[in-house]
Amino acid sequence: IRTASDKLSSRDIHMLRRVARRTWRYFADFVGPDTAWLPPDNYQVSHQNQLAMRTSPTNIGMWMLSALGATDFGYLTLDQMIEQLSRTMSTLKELERHEGHLLNWYSLKDRAALSPRYVSSVDSGNFIAAIWTLEQGIDELLHRPILSSSILGGLQDSTEILLEELTKENAAVETHQLVLEIIDIIQQCPPGTIELIRMVRTIDTRMKAIAALMREDAGTHAGAAYWARQLERQVGAWVEVIDRYLIWMEILAEQSESELNDAGLNDLLITHRELHNAPSLQSLATGQIAELHRFDPEDIAWKMSDPELQAWIEQFTESYSH
Repeated sequence: IRTASDKLSSRDIHMLRRVARRTWRYFADFVGPDTAWLPPDNYQVSHQNQLAMRTSPTNIGMWMLSALGATDFGYLTLDQMIEQLSRTMSTLKELERHEGHLLNWYSLKDRAALSPRYVSSVDSGNFIAAIWTLEQGIDELLHRPILSSSILGGLQDSTEILLEELTKENAAVETHQLVLEIIDIIQQCPPGTIELIRMVRTIDTRMKAIAALMREDAGTHAGAAYWARQLERQVGAWVEVIDRYLIWMEILAEQSESELNDAGLNDLLITHRELHNAPSLQSLATGQIAELHRFDPEDIAWKMSDPELQAWIEQFTESYSH
């Protein structure tokens, strides 16, 4: 029976999130085109830095679940996770098998099975369990809001690690202050999706400036420069999500409720009132966004006498259709 004392303190959660972000670095750095999107078995730092260029079904399953976890933490967007794991799946189709089972070890250099060739029931079980869990996780993510305040936790984890590295390397006070300002922005907790979108764009602009500054001084602050690049990419990935799926929300927010009401755009008015909630990919794919499925721009275009409003409707319709 769990009691209140069993719960982790906010301090412990804070610490564990930073550990999670640093742990994710292993997969972010080492899983990619050079490994055919399969995870290396290990990385040795004792005696010499060396990456073990082999993998197993257990390793592959753990990589997949780590990508799912990184998406939960906000380190990856859903688009990034799907793209990376799709490449992993493509590689799996090329691997030698025995009666459908993956063999236990493969070289990452040429993707050939390593001798002795055998099937491990343990590894096969681990792999199937990971695939099943991944399926459930992706289905859940498809029904979650595309953008929510939970992404701020992921941004804060990376920003705080950057701050730690800057402290270790005795970086300039000015750089410290710029990063602290980003943390202050993240902790503002926006009330709705539109405010969150604006916040992400603000962080993106500021982070580009910091990353450029860190690149100029990369030789002195190598560790901090690495995390500055990672944070810049992390924020940039969320901007790409906004640009791909949510531009129409920003355009809709340009009009006030009274302006939409006066123009007789009732379907858009109802949707405008729901701007505090981001849609899920599932709802976007099926067109189930408030009353937008009822909105017919051609039906109302002839009623519009204001050319600026007509142009705005065209812009909104085009962004939503994309």
